[in-house]
Amino acid sequence: MLWQQQRPAALVEPVVISTSSVTLQEAILREYLPFLSQVLLQEHIIQAPICAVVRKGKERFACDLRLQLRKTQVKQRGQGHDAEMRSLYNVSRNLDLDQAEGLSNFDRRLICAGALPKKLLGAAKLPLPKIFGRSQRTARYHPNL
Repeated sequence: MLWQQQRPAALVEPVVISTSSVTLQEAILREYLPFLSQVLLQEHIIQAPICAVVRKGKERFACDLRLQLRKTQVKQRGQGHDAEMRSLYNVSRNLDLDQAEGLSNFDRRLICAGALPKKLLGAAKLPLPKIFGRSQRTARYHPNL
């Protein structure tokens, strides 16, 4: 970021940080950047807060159609699957699988917007969905939001 300040205006571009861990992405977005932004602002090194965007692939989100089909399947099984139903309904709120609590790995693989392995397609009897919209969604950090 400090290097960016020394570049000519025509050459300033976003800084990209690539991670292999969702946990590290969350820490950078929610802890490291807010702290760094605050320190740099207090020392008058930067004039505006640092803004960041996390780009996630579609496999990190639930497909609406697959989620609805899975909820129908679990509901048809009847009593004894209350926890599974709760976790599926919680996913309905924002479709972000990184935020899903209590969701089994099996259900996660069934409802994700990415491609299903052939082995799961046969076991789950779920049709391949039509996925509309962007292949990637974003989560943003902005200190004023």
